[in-house]
Amino acid sequence: MSTLIASILIAGCATNTPTTGQNNHQNPITEPDISKIFYKQGRLSIKVESETPQSLSGAFEIKGTAVRGELSVFSPIGSTVAQVAWTPTDATLIANNETKRFAHIDSLMQELTGTVLPLSALFDWLIAVPTPAEGWQVDLSQMQQAERPRLFAKRTTPLPAVELRVVLEP
Repeated sequence: MSTLIASILIAGCATNTPTTGQNNHQNPITEPDISKIFYKQGRLSIKVESETPQSLSGAFEIKGTAVRGELSVFSPIGSTVAQVAWTPTDATLIANNETKRFAHIDSLMQELTGTVLPLSALFDWLIAVPTPAEGWQVDLSQMQQAERPRLFAKRTTPLPAVELRVVLEP
């Protein structure tokens, strides 16, 4: 699994198709505020200090919201290494010519990185909104830079400890 994780996050990218905002009676989940649907790209690094420490990094693109989105990860030469897509009802990982389905994005991230990442807060952090996430400390002081905004987030509890670094492309 660590080979899959390393190959997926050697580089990163994502795309997502925004929702139409229409709800039906079978789906009680409300659609997100359209102002939070966005597209970002850059580089990321995730360090998970587990029994087998993992360090993952690469380029990424992300589009969507914490409720519905897509993330694609690319190799240093630009080929797609992995694609992650999520909705309120499931999540899918496509990597190494394999498709894996999960009940929720948290389950996918747990398998992929060894920990659950605060996806809702992360989307806010990417637009410099200091949304709290339990156990996480986030530094957004460099997010207002016109050239290459950066964020740093660290979680010390619960274990495993995690460090997340993101550098955005302008």
